[in-house]
Amino acid sequence: MMQPNGSKTRKHEHPTAARGSFSVTSVPLPHSAEQDERMFNSFQACGYIGLAFAIALAMALVRHQDLSYWLMIIIILTAVLTFLGLSVWSEFRTGRPRLIYYRYLLAVMGSVAALLFSLRYPLLPYLDITILGIGLFAVFGRIGCLLIGCCHGRPCKWGVRYHKGRAAPDFSEHLFGIRLFPIQAVESFWVFAVVLIGAMQVIGGRPSGSALSTYIVAYALGRFCFEFLRGDTRRHYFRGFSEAQWTSLLLTAAVVIAEWNGALPASSWHSLAAACLILLCATSVFSVSLWSLWRKTTTETQSTQRLHREFQIQGTTEIWKRY
Repeated sequence: MMQPNGSKTRKHEHPTAARGSFSVTSVPLPHSAEQDERMFNSFQACGYIGLAFAIALAMALVRHQDLSYWLMIIIILTAVLTFLGLSVWSEFRTGRPRLIYYRYLLAVMGSVAALLFSLRYPLLPYLDITILGIGLFAVFGRIGCLLIGCCHGRPCKWGVRYHKGRAAPDFSEHLFGIRLFPIQAVESFWVFAVVLIGAMQVIGGRPSGSALSTYIVAYALGRFCFEFLRGDTRRHYFRGFSEAQWTSLLLTAAVVIAEWNGALPASSWHSLAAACLILLCATSVFSVSLWSLWRKTTTETQSTQRLHREFQIQGTTEIWKRY
C-alpha cells in the first residue's frame, strides 16, 4: 500500500503508528472472551509475581530483624485475605472489582495493625515490613496496569497505544490508537525507589517506624504529582483534586502529627513535604475559586451589556415605526 508521499506501509500497521510510540499491539483485534481472559491473565501474572517478591522481601527483613517468622506468615495471610475480601465486596457493590490503591493500602495496614495489637506484638517493626511488601507488590501491579491500559496517562507525543480487545473493559473508546503517557511505568519506578530506600533504612538499623513514615510521605508526594498526568476519568474529584491527592495530603499530615506526638521517629523533611502539599492545595483552591468568580462576573457583565444593546436596538426600532 502506497502513501500519498510515495512511502510504503505495512499491511497491518496502524495509521497512527509513528516514531516515539510503543504499542501494546500493532493490529486492532476484535473483542472476545478469549482476549479478555488473556488480558487479565497478564495483569494477574504481574500480581502473582509481585506477591512472590513481596513475601521474599518480607521474610528477608524478618530474618535481618530477628523477628517472628510465624507471625509474619500470619500477617501475610491477613493481608491477602483482606485484599481478596475487599475485592469481593467491591465486585458485589459495583459488579466489577475496582483496585483503588489507597483504599486497599489502608484496609490491609489497618487489619495488620489490629492483628498485632490483639496479639500484643510491637506494631512498628512489623508495619515497616508490611508496607514495604505492599509497595513491592504495587511495583508489579503498576506494570500490569501498563499492559492492559488501566490507570493510564494523558495523550502525549510519546507514549503507549492501546487497541480494542487489548485494553481494560472500562478503557475509553475514543483513546484507542492514541499515544498516552506511561504514567504507570513512572509510578512503578518511583515506588520501587521508595521501597529500596525503606529497606535500606530497616537494614541500616534506623528506628522502627522510619520505613513506614518514609514510604507514606514519599509515595504521597509522588502520587500527588502523578495524578496531574493521569488520563482516566472514572475517579472522584473535589475542589479540583482527586481522591488520591486528598488522601495523600491527609496521610502526610497524619504522619507529621504522629511524629510531633512521638508515635513515629521524627524527620524534618516530612514536615516540609506536608507544608508544601498544604500550600499547593490552598493556592490551587484559591486560584480556582478566584478564576470561577472572575468568569462568573465576566459572563454576567457580558450578558448585561448584550441585553442593554438589544433594548437600545428595540427602542430605536420602535421610534422609527412611529414615523
